[in-house]
Amino acid sequence: MMTTTLDIFVGILQKLLDAGTIVSLNTTMEFEGYVDEDKDDAVPGADPSDISLRIWKKIELAAEQRVMVDGRLIDDIEDVLFELSVAPPDCDIERFCKLITELADAGHIVQAKVGEDEVRILELEPLDTEKLRAIYVFIEDAERSLDVDENQDQDIEDTFYRESDELSYLTAFYVTYDEEEAHFRLYPSNFNEDLEDAVDRYQRIFLPRMRAARAYGEVPGLIYH
Repeated sequence: MMTTTLDIFVGILQKLLDAGTIVSLNTTMEFEGYVDEDKDDAVPGADPSDISLRIWKKIELAAEQRVMVDGRLIDDIEDVLFELSVAPPDCDIERFCKLITELADAGHIVQAKVGEDEVRILELEPLDTEKLRAIYVFIEDAERSLDVDENQDQDIEDTFYRESDELSYLTAFYVTYDEEEAHFRLYPSNFNEDLEDAVDRYQRIFLPRMRAARAYGEVPGLIYH
């Protein structure tokens, strides 16, 4: 069976878990029954409920591309907000930053708070000061295309993305799966996805492309704007 961009997304989240990251999810799920603390009062057909839970060991894909966390099926991955944070000294900070950046490169939405602003993260790296350096764009900028013609007389670094060296280890990062953007970044235009395995293409073509872009001083997250 061919893999998809969801396999890639779930695989990165599992690597984050393995690196010691605290991974939680927030979503809405329907339950067949609700059990009160008494455990004798089950209410069948309860309304959908907002839930928040920590993933302790495993996130994987089950049948029909459904996501399973610690043995529990999630209804709709696109409705899930993942919260990622570090817990020194148990978390590998360098690997955490690399994987957060990988999620952003792959097209998924990674957001955090820088100062008073909610921003979209493009890159993350650890500093010797026990802080994190983030390259980011403001949310409104992330939602529009970068018109080079309109900005030809301006410094793109000053007008589009920002840097901060002041993110603490307590910063929470919020991630959502973006299937459309992930497809756009992984596959050429009009490409038949059934002809090539997604994970194979990702490892063989996409990741080397991201490394090459950084070697030339590019911010890969801006290439797609």
